[in-house]
Amino acid sequence: MLHASESGDMRKFKKYSEFVYGKPSEDIFGYTVNSIRSEATLNLASDDETIQAAARELLEILPSELPHHEISLIPNDEAIASMRQATLESAGDLIELPEGTTFDASSIKTTFDSALETLKADGWQVVIDTSSKSGISVDQEKQQVKIPEGRTLTPNKLQTLIVHEIGTHVKRRVTGERSKLKLLGLGLDRYETGEEGVATAREQAMSGKVDDFAGLDGHLAIGLAYGLDGTPRNFREVYEVLKKYYKLTSLVGKEAKETVEDKSSDKAWNRCVRTFRGSDSKTKGACFTKDIVYREGNIGTWNVIRNNPQEMARFDVGKYDPSNPRHIWILETLGIEDAEIV
Repeated sequence: MLHASESGDMRKFKKYSEFVYGKPSEDIFGYTVNSIRSEATLNLASDDETIQAAARELLEILPSELPHHEISLIPNDEAIASMRQATLESAGDLIELPEGTTFDASSIKTTFDSALETLKADGWQVVIDTSSKSGISVDQEKQQVKIPEGRTLTPNKLQTLIVHEIGTHVKRRVTGERSKLKLLGLGLDRYETGEEGVATAREQAMSGKVDDFAGLDGHLAIGLAYGLDGTPRNFREVYEVLKKYYKLTSLVGKEAKETVEDKSSDKAWNRCVRTFRGSDSKTKGACFTKDIVYREGNIGTWNVIRNNPQEMARFDVGKYDPSNPRHIWILETLGIEDAEIV
């Protein structure tokens, strides 16, 4: 894939991106677009004329007449409570915080260091990144948790990030390396769908509320680029749709009207940079598909919690996808259960 990117062969780049991360689901794309169209239609009746106009603009540019797909029910209170309990059992000892109302990069590092020590994650370290303004991230290759220098967090947000980054990404790496199938430390093929699915579901469960499945804008952007509605798009064309989407959501969220245009443009630009990284940005239908794993993984994980809740006990055996039947077959064939972790 990297060679194809370097040589500018967008046919091969798209092919290899699909091979590594898969294609975006047409069903989930249709579900997402129809959900957005429904919300935009409701806002046509807003008392605010600016919101009405933004809704009209979005409806004009969004794909229409897509089939209606029933993807999954939004998790109910019982499912959320069940996942929250399982998360606390798995990572409760990692999220005991010192007193404070706001945590800066230094205090976030101290808290993360403590969580890694509790996890006995030998060789892992937390670093404050002075060159990055992006979010907190985990570098599996260097075994580092990176915190942007200017980052601040509330206690609740810090707890959810510990659960996501250390309690899921790092813990699954560490426990996988200790299992009888050490490949679980690096991950079974296409494990990212389950990895991000478990991580985002845990975050949602800790917040106690799920309004929608995670990863909407990333999946939307890739689906638009692919042309799952029959119209493949390049960077500029996806950007124009996203800009109008972000504008409406910002206005509905009561952000300052004088800054909405600039902020919406910035959000759309940054999302497109992520979506089209590695491509030439000009070839319609060619983009980097990795970010489909957030929405598709989140939906898949909540389906597992609903239909096979006992699988939650195995979420931490390593980097696998609990919604992938072949991965489950591998674990069961080898007898890898929660009790096998040493």
